[in-house]
Order: sequence, then C-alpha cells, then structure tokens
Amino acid sequence: MSKIGFDGVFEVSSTGDTVGAETMVAMEGVRDVSTSVSMDTAEVSDRSSAFKLYTQGMVDLETTVEATYNTDNTQLMFCVDQCIARGSVKIAVLDGPSGQGFTYWAMVTSSDINQPLTDGMTVSLTFKPVQTYTSLGALVPPQWTS
Repeated sequence: MSKIGFDGVFEVSSTGDTVGAETMVAMEGVRDVSTSVSMDTAEVSDRSSAFKLYTQGMVDLETTVEATYNTDNTQLMFCVDQCIARGSVKIAVLDGPSGQGFTYWAMVTSSDINQPLTDGMTVSLTFKPVQTYTSLGALVPPQWTS
C-alpha cells in the first residue's frame, strides 16, 4: 500500500518514562521525518578472487526530524533538553497512527535551531539508538513494528 507523508506520525516518550512503562505522545508541529538504515561491511577478500569481497556488519539506524520551533511544544522542548543533558528518549517513527515503523530508545545527537530570514523558526533533531536494558537486564534493541 502506498502512503504519503501526511499520514506519518512521530511519537516521543514523556518526561520520567522508564523502559517498559512509556507513555508515547505524537509530537506536534513536525514538518519532516527521515529514517536512514544502512549496513556496515567488512572486507573478507583473499587471493582466490581479483575482486574485493565483503560480509555484513552491524546495521546503522538514524532518524532526523524537523519541527516548527515552539516553546509551548512539550515533546519538542523535552528532546532539545535531552540533547543538552545527554539523556535518552524513546521514539516511534510510524507511517500512520498505529502503523508500521521503527520504535527505539535513542539519544538526541544534535539539536539545531534554524532561524531563516524568510520563514518561521524550526528545530532539526537527530536521534540514534542507545543501549537500553529492562529492569531484568535484557537488552532492548530497536524494533520494526508492523
């Protein structure tokens, strides 16, 4: 099924949420969301081939969000604060309400406030997965929800 960007949802956990007890809230004012998934490779060549040969490595996941700057936007300001505080937040990047997409605990690696002279202010946020564990010590990796 084909989807257009208007259906997309970007959700953020609330202040004080812990693993397994998150309250996800859709962020208002989101203009663009981009999730990049790429795989590292490792060279495994030997002299049996004239070409370089590779094997799969780890998968890199990164989400970039651009939102309208609004100090009344609780989720947006929470993410900006988490970048400065070097904290983490759970995010969900879905193709629609209750749709499919990535859900993961992330660190906010950048928070850029853009002040163009001809348009309204925006904030660009970049998220990358962070090591997160349940209270029982189990790793909580990024999840693809379908």
